[in-house]
Amino acid sequence: MKRNPNNVLFAILALVIVLALAVFFVAIAADMITYTAIVAFISSLDFNNVLFKVVVAAIGLVMFTIFAGYIFTLGSSKGNEGGNGASSALVKTTDIGSTYMTMQAIDGMIQKHVRSNNRVRNCSSRIIIKDSGISVELKLELMPDTNIPEITSQLQKTLKEYVESLSGIFVDNIKIIVVNANINPKGRVE
Repeated sequence: MKRNPNNVLFAILALVIVLALAVFFVAIAADMITYTAIVAFISSLDFNNVLFKVVVAAIGLVMFTIFAGYIFTLGSSKGNEGGNGASSALVKTTDIGSTYMTMQAIDGMIQKHVRSNNRVRNCSSRIIIKDSGISVELKLELMPDTNIPEITSQLQKTLKEYVESLSGIFVDNIKIIVVNANINPKGRVE
């Protein structure tokens, strides 16, 4: 499974900000930066300069967009109640409790089923948890001379049946991207 690019971007940005603040506070504690130096720097800035205002507004807008996007992705993830804090999908709810299945467990099922097909050389998968169930995105590397429409239709049908029958989780759709259909050229005889 792949990491969410928004989460990675947020983590990198947060790390940079925390490191910059740490260096700043250590420099203050070591008397490398004094109060008068901070005041002198701030007073040297030309707050009426249009370019300064545009740069500050752009930095603020970029940071707001990144943080708002991160908060939005946190709020849009469904079914985080189960699976020890990992993202999970609801299998069933009864009057005595609920059953969840983690994305890692679902991914394991998907990988096992897809890799059991001898026409698939390699597979990566991405699972999206929805209110109605899950959506699956597969990236496949196929063996040479594979009938792509036939194998992808077959995989979509059998994978849906496999996951739904074993987990009870509805598979909304399965998107397949063939990233490599290596067709070996025939050798030439001269």
